[in-house]
Formats: sequence, C-alpha cells, structure tokens
Amino acid sequence: MKLVFADAHAHVNPATGLGARPVASKFREAGGWFMALVALSPRHYNLPNRGFEDYVKAIELHVEQCKEARETGIKVSCLAGFHPADVDFLVNKQRYRPEEAVRLGYRVIDHIARLCRKGLLDGIGEVGRQHYSTRPVLIAGAQLIMDHALEKARDADCPVHLHTENEGLVTVLDAAERVRRIGLSPERVAIHHAGPGTVEHALLHGFAATVPGLRPVLERVFGLVGPCFMVESDYIDDNARPGKVIYPWRLVENQLDLAALGIVDEDYLSRINVDNVERFYGVEPP
Repeated sequence: MKLVFADAHAHVNPATGLGARPVASKFREAGGWFMALVALSPRHYNLPNRGFEDYVKAIELHVEQCKEARETGIKVSCLAGFHPADVDFLVNKQRYRPEEAVRLGYRVIDHIARLCRKGLLDGIGEVGRQHYSTRPVLIAGAQLIMDHALEKARDADCPVHLHTENEGLVTVLDAAERVRRIGLSPERVAIHHAGPGTVEHALLHGFAATVPGLRPVLERVFGLVGPCFMVESDYIDDNARPGKVIYPWRLVENQLDLAALGIVDEDYLSRINVDNVERFYGVEPP
C-alpha cells in the first residue's frame, strides 16, 4: 500500500511566509495529496483590518492562493471565516462597539456563504470562541458569529471548522447543542485542533475532528481512539514564527515514524488521511 497524506487545516501567507505554491509543492513531495487551506484575517496579509472591504480583499487573496496550491497537483478545499480573535481586535484596537463587530462578522459570513454557493469557496472556517481569557461580552459576540456561520453552513450545505477552547466534554456538548438547535448535522462540523480529552468526545457526538500532527499528540490519540479523525498542521506560514504549529511535511514524517515503531498501522493511516478526508470534504481520493 502506498501511503498518501492529508493536511486537514493549514494556512498559507504570501505576505509574511512562503505562500501557497512552495508549501503545497513541498507537501506533495513528502507524500501529500490534499490540503484544507483556511483564510487568515486581513491584518495577517498586511492589509488594513478596518471593515468589510478589507475582508473581501483578504478572501480574494486566499482564493488565489488556493488556486496556486491546486496548480502543484495537490487537491484543495478552500475555506474562509471570521476568527474569534477578530472580535477582540476590532473592539480593542479599532474602537468598534461589540455590536458593530458582530454586525461586521455577520456580513463577512454572509459573503463567504455566497462564495460557497458559487463554488469559489468550499467551506466556512474558522469561526468559534476565543481560547484565551477575554471580556465576556467579546466571547458572547464571537458565539453569535459562530451560530450565524453554522446557520449559513446549513443553508449552503458546506463544511465548517470550529475554533474553540477545546476543553473536553463541555466544549463538545456546547457545540452539539448549537448544531442540534440550528439543524446542522455534526458530521459537517470539524472540531479544529482537537487534542486528547476533546477528540474522543467530539467523535462520540458525531463531529469530525482535526488533530494536530505533533508527534506526542498523535502518539496519544492513536492509542486513544480509532481512525475516525483527520490530521492537521495548523501551519501559520509566518517567517517570524517558522514551523508553527508544524510544517505540513513534518506531519507526514511524524506519522511514518510512528508507523515504523509499530504504534500505528498502514490501514489506520489510510483511513485518517484518505477515507475521512473524502467523506468530510467531498473530494475524490487519489
């Protein structure tokens, strides 16, 4: 069996990092076949981060990056969202009132959903809750935007990536109640950056989950749950923080190393890198 590998959540940034073509090319050389590329906020591309038009420009840039990655031979799902940290940034740095930040978030999500229906984007993400301490009103604002995104994902029939605090069962139960109330299948929702203590609950409640491709995390998850999740690099592509969270090609090396040690077998790796990716993203396997 020839093993191939997927990166279920990564970022590329031509402004401060390598950009899509070099990242996708190197991942393909390492055995990669698929990447889910998730847009960054405007300020990360050295764009203004003041209003709706700035998000439109950032998303346009991201769509072009997804196109460049596809030109390397990698299959790509292209997602864009409204990161919960943007609520903090807009209120604390740009002097928005919380309700103004929420209204902007809604407008950006509506734009993304239209692009999904047109086939220019493949999903919504990332959206969710801050994973750090912040003012309660800002958490509430991020949650309102998350719920709006889940509604739009339901209407557009597209996948969505949730960025949350990942604090185990309570996090998952909260997400489960939201998708139940909204009428979205949990199978369309990926709990992003889910580690041990969260991934097992996410899978039991019917969610998809993406697990960081860090070796110690993978080693624990391989022994904890069956092959029902996907692996992500969450690579941020920033030359000021090289390799954070992990290079996409390193998640390949880590999985192969653990297979060589007998900690995981080839069938398990094929399931998490091909079968689950095909099911969640709707892409044809290699």
